[in-house]
Amino acid sequence: MKKTFKTGYVHTWLHPFRRGSKKTFLIPLKALIKNKEGKSGTVFVANEENRLFSVEVETIKEESGFVEVLGNLELGRYIAISDLNELKEGQKVKIPKEQTPGLIEEKSY
Repeated sequence: MKKTFKTGYVHTWLHPFRRGSKKTFLIPLKALIKNKEGKSGTVFVANEENRLFSVEVETIKEESGFVEVLGNLELGRYIAISDLNELKEGQKVKIPKEQTPGLIEEKSY
């Protein structure tokens, strides 16, 4: 049975900007599985085949239900925001058709 998960959508009120070469992303805090130290964690992202893969990220700043992270994320990807502890690498997921991509807001330094 395929597991359906919700995706996060971050509004574009926070505009991307550039300051050097480092890129950070703003994602919903509930999309992050924090490690024990709280300075890094994992985000589950769906690829083109609707399979999940985990991305390790460094946490920069938490604010108002969102967290700024540094990691190998891509704009416009679906990100899991529920049932995170039940998800597995490579798991096939069903993304609702009415859902727009779970945009990941980008900031560059």
